[in-house]
Amino acid sequence: MTTTAAPSDSGNDRIKLSTLHIENADADDLRHRKFKSARGGADTALALFSDVDEISQPHDPAEEKELIRKIDWMILPYLSVCYVFFYLDKTTLSYAAIFGISEDLHLVGNEYSWLSSIFYFGFMIWALPTNLLMQRYPIGKYLSINIIAWGILLMLQAAATNFASLAALRALSGAAEACADPAFMIITVMWYTRREQPIRIGLWYTSLGLGIAGGGLLGYGIGQIRHVLPSWKYEFLIVGALCSAWGVVMFFLLPDSPVTAPVLSLKQRKMAVERLRENQTGVENKQFKLYQMVEAVTDVKVFLFFMIALLQAMVNGGITNFGTLIVKGFGYSTLGTNLLQIPYGAFISFVILA
Repeated sequence: MTTTAAPSDSGNDRIKLSTLHIENADADDLRHRKFKSARGGADTALALFSDVDEISQPHDPAEEKELIRKIDWMILPYLSVCYVFFYLDKTTLSYAAIFGISEDLHLVGNEYSWLSSIFYFGFMIWALPTNLLMQRYPIGKYLSINIIAWGILLMLQAAATNFASLAALRALSGAAEACADPAFMIITVMWYTRREQPIRIGLWYTSLGLGIAGGGLLGYGIGQIRHVLPSWKYEFLIVGALCSAWGVVMFFLLPDSPVTAPVLSLKQRKMAVERLRENQTGVENKQFKLYQMVEAVTDVKVFLFFMIALLQAMVNGGITNFGTLIVKGFGYSTLGTNLLQIPYGAFISFVILA
């Protein structure tokens, strides 16, 4: 009778270990292959990592604090100054109004009101295309080019001779500014975690009040100029020139994303990306996904935010374009009206910070 010896326990253990090793190797290989295939159409941040094992590496909290300070100095000053010009660009017409633009251009009836509205017509028409372009091109460069365009269009408004020419330039200015708020939000989300975003948004949004106060102070200074040109033309020329100059500065100094920031080392760029994992939003993706747009427009929360923005803008638009005329209507001089914008803007900044 022939008997077959059963495999020893040690033999079974070796078989199990070999099988486990093969399964783990296959799983690791699958993870690596999936990672490599995902890099082609996924978030641009994956370009920093050559291997899936590099992701989720622990980092020193002290190094992260140093990185956050560096990011703050690298991003917030540019966004803050930019937001000053974002507000000044919209309100320059209201300062020009108290310097006599309506009389010089022979505006009648509701033409001044239409000049205020036409700006936002251009804004609305170009809002969707400019957001698509922001996704396609480096956002720092795209925002900077639009800021330069704000300034150029603002300076050209000084050459307007009638309602039609000024209306056309106002519409183009609105289109150029349509990228501003979305770009500021995208840049903030691109660099900061959810916990860090509110205070950073509050810091650059404080510049809204600084823009009002600065516009009043600038208007007071322009009112002192005695030359061949009307004061309202200097308003457009000076604000426009400053705006374009700042756009040039931003073009060369504002980084497009943590992935390509030249002032960060490779280690810091990887850390800047890895720390944003908790956001679950990625850093930047160049592909338009229709299902995401459908999801957004059918989201009740998006509709509620839309209504909040709409109601807020209805009030803000009137104050922005008619505030100086209302104050002057109380009997204040042109220069006095400009100076009264300073405490108004300072109070807004205080409330935002508080």
